[in-house]
Amino acid sequence: MGSATFRRFLKDVHSEQILKPAIKASLSNPDFKDFTIDVDGWDTRQYDGWFHPSTHATWSTRQLYHYLVDGENIEPERPELLFVLAVTQGKFWHTLVQTLLADRGILKVNRTVPATASITDQVEVPLVDKKHNRRGHADGRIAVRDDELFEFKTMSDWKLKKIRTVEDIKKLTPEYYAQTQDYLDMAGVGAMRYLIMSLASPFPMEEIVVPADKAFQAAQRQKYLDAIQAAADQREPASCCAPRSEQARSCPVSTLCPVGRLV
Repeated sequence: MGSATFRRFLKDVHSEQILKPAIKASLSNPDFKDFTIDVDGWDTRQYDGWFHPSTHATWSTRQLYHYLVDGENIEPERPELLFVLAVTQGKFWHTLVQTLLADRGILKVNRTVPATASITDQVEVPLVDKKHNRRGHADGRIAVRDDELFEFKTMSDWKLKKIRTVEDIKKLTPEYYAQTQDYLDMAGVGAMRYLIMSLASPFPMEEIVVPADKAFQAAQRQKYLDAIQAAADQREPASCCAPRSEQARSCPVSTLCPVGRLV
């Protein structure tokens, strides 16, 4: 490595970061073996009745109610060109990063999964919580930490420059924070170690540990239980926005909700 690069590497190590140094070391002196990355066809997730934290963690009780009672009729949002490109490119980087971290022993590998399976299937952690109707998966479990999951995120360079702390994640990407807290709660794990990377050269990275937020998690659990009970009672929860508001116009269940249908 060049001297400046090496100094940054030592700084990462001394700050108790484990993901950034491992990725930088792997890519600065690449010796990884060939592997195949499958590009899945674009497919909108079909309604299955489960709450998925990657989508629903920030939804209100009323939105979750409509999802449960009439989710098959939610109109999927048409993906825009840049979103499709970002998601497809993000899948490539997910696989590459998971492969490099697994090869270095940073991520746990599920030995019950065939070695011929994709690295995603070998390292990702399936999570199911029947009581609160939640289902999802974490990007991995940290092998060198007893109580941490792993999450890889990609984002634009301008946004990444603003994210340095847990509070930044909570403020600038509340959907990520809520998803993370759901996953930590479902797994009974104390923290999520993030690796966030920009997809533009020079591909800057940030590593941030997000601890479990017990109060936030309790509120999430209650929200899900309230929605489940409301659906069982066929009782629509109180409105969560005003008619013709920006929130109403952008609501994912606007076509199902009486408030959202007021144009």
